[in-house]
Amino acid sequence: MIKHLLILRNLIIFLLAVTLAAGCKVRTESDMAVNENSTILVEYVASLHNGTVFDKSPDDMPKKIKVSSPDIVKGLREGIIGMRKGEERIIIVDPENGYGLRDESKRTFIRNKDIPEDFIPRVGNILRMNDPGGNLIIGIITDISNNGVELDTNHLLAGKELVYNIKVVEIE
Repeated sequence: MIKHLLILRNLIIFLLAVTLAAGCKVRTESDMAVNENSTILVEYVASLHNGTVFDKSPDDMPKKIKVSSPDIVKGLREGIIGMRKGEERIIIVDPENGYGLRDESKRTFIRNKDIPEDFIPRVGNILRMNDPGGNLIIGIITDISNNGVELDTNHLLAGKELVYNIKVVEIE
């Protein structure tokens, strides 16, 4: 048994020596960096520039994300790439690389007859409904008139600078 262990040890040492002599680097877990195709576990707090928190990982467990997911805004994705396990970083994302700039053409008027009967319109309320074609409309009521409501359908974070305080817990 001891003879087999010695042979195995010598084989491992030999393979390491050949690998290093060939100029190859032995990758360790700490050498792995996040790339576009990585799936990672992260702890994070996402806030606006004024400190208002709009999202965070659960306190008891990191959140699993696929870096290439369309749910990850471009600026965050670019900031995560290259991070290593255990690394923490503050990533500031400008509106163009986050949820976009505010677009005034994304304001629309909804007539009273098209508003769901059980919904009571108030400025600041979020209205979620289907248009006559069946498409989902989500927006914030910005004005009310006798004929209907004005709805802003920009993403709630459009035009905002985003701040992510993020730590890579694991790279899969």
